[in-house]
Amino acid sequence: MDDFVDLGILAMLNVMLEIGEMELEETLKTFFWEKVTVDVNEYLRFSDPTFKRHFRLSTTQFEILCHELVELLSANNEIVRVGRDFRHKALMVTWILATPDTFRSVALRFGVHPGEVHRYYKKIVPAICDLGRRYIFWPDAVERGRISAELQEVSGLQGVVGMLDSKHFVMTSPELEPASFRNRHHDYSINAMVVCDNDLKVRDLYVGEAGSLHDARVFRRSPLCRNILFTENFMSRGEYIIGDSAYMLLDRVITPFHNNGHLTPRQIQFNRVLSGIRVRIEHTFGRVTNIWRRSRNMFVYKMDYMVDHICASFVLHNFRLYHGDEYPLVNVDGDHPDFDDFIPDNVNDDDNLGEDEVGGILDPHGLQEEGEALLRNAQLRGEQRRWNLCNSL
Repeated sequence: MDDFVDLGILAMLNVMLEIGEMELEETLKTFFWEKVTVDVNEYLRFSDPTFKRHFRLSTTQFEILCHELVELLSANNEIVRVGRDFRHKALMVTWILATPDTFRSVALRFGVHPGEVHRYYKKIVPAICDLGRRYIFWPDAVERGRISAELQEVSGLQGVVGMLDSKHFVMTSPELEPASFRNRHHDYSINAMVVCDNDLKVRDLYVGEAGSLHDARVFRRSPLCRNILFTENFMSRGEYIIGDSAYMLLDRVITPFHNNGHLTPRQIQFNRVLSGIRVRIEHTFGRVTNIWRRSRNMFVYKMDYMVDHICASFVLHNFRLYHGDEYPLVNVDGDHPDFDDFIPDNVNDDDNLGEDEVGGILDPHGLQEEGEALLRNAQLRGEQRRWNLCNSL
């Protein structure tokens, strides 16, 4: 079949030359991608600071990543032939993740065809997502104790094991039901809900909900919400995560007091301390989008590409932390921009839980009455815990 195609192209070129429409050289440029000669090994010979500036990983981190990816792809029988050095393929994909460059410009930089870059991207990015099982995981009891102790040292609050928030990642209009992905800023986006710890490590990641959904509804639909409500050993006694006012108040999810203009000085101080801790999740989002910059604005309309790319960015964020990068803790003193905890206009609509919603979304077994009772009890315990924490400062 390929021989027939090649013969057909040559025959067409001969006809075009015979009728004098274009010269042979210009004709070949029209039909074929012109490559430039690039020694990709020169990138691998960069000094460590230069390599990290361009590829966002140190040379040691990059070698570790390549080794783990080759192991994973080989175990899944996804490396059929050797061909090009795998490090060269990983360099191309890392460049795409770290810059807003197009596949065309990356192909020109590495001296390959754009289709080749796309083929590597489709293979390696999902493999990086699969590495998330190694690098994104909920901390065990010992590690939660360490996180809680370090956060208590800088804030005075006891029992905090994580910070919760969501972020919209902008994309082009998706293929199916694009109106569902329009957020309140009139952009198309998907929602990523993240829990981070005191070291800015991502501890829980939930990606893929439409941008039109409120953060509170995304939380109620997430596995994290089910674990908080139904898994007893998910957190130890007295442990909780903190979020902003958009989320429901539970015994394991503490939110600030709504600033209605009548807060007491103690409540204001509590909100300030909570904001000083919660700012770490904003720093986590900032690190991810500033280092893996393509995630800032994704020109894709396929949801699987979008979700895999965002997941890979968060996995690589944790990968850097677990292999040597350190981010300093932030002092909780002083005011923060989110101190007043702005409440979106539609927060009340999402906070009113219907019976069907509680039974169908929160309760994995469909036990509507038991699920609703469990939720209400958790909310009551959350009110009491918030007041206890407020009075302890």
